[in-house]
Amino acid sequence: MGSSTRARQSAPPGESPPGDRIQSLSRGLRILEFVHAAERPVGIKEVAFGVGLQLPTAYHLVNTLLYDGRGVAVVIAPWNFPLAILCGMTVAAVVCGNTVVLKPSSDSPTIAAKFFEAMEEAGLPPGVVNFCPGAGGTFGRGLVAHPKTRFVAFTGSRDAGLDIHASAAQKSWSM
Repeated sequence: MGSSTRARQSAPPGESPPGDRIQSLSRGLRILEFVHAAERPVGIKEVAFGVGLQLPTAYHLVNTLLYDGRGVAVVIAPWNFPLAILCGMTVAAVVCGNTVVLKPSSDSPTIAAKFFEAMEEAGLPPGVVNFCPGAGGTFGRGLVAHPKTRFVAFTGSRDAGLDIHASAAQKSWSM
């Protein structure tokens, strides 16, 4: 906590140059990756994408754990939590093996652009996350209806959510 307090006192948010903030975010991401790798419980096997892991079961049944991405995710984030929700939905989709079309609220695209820059700087391969700002009523609706969209992660208004639900319901969702 002491280092967080010192950092807060030395450079209140908004007073440090954007480049410094991006570097800090990038360092934070590398630290999180290190901590995650160090805290993996002993005996837990790493499951590779597309490769099944046989799990022990009772009664001689076969139970296979398989990680396999679903495809292209459309992440539509709200204006009122422009980083927290956007980050959570985007990273969750990527960690599960999907690519992401990131469509932030048209009221707060700059924060999403900085998040996208941080993802690139952290070494995310090109094309895994794609930053696509645009008007929700037209551009967002087109993303949801696109035939290559496999799922939608959305946080926002009730009316927009109902519109997304209705549009997604009309698609053919073949596996």
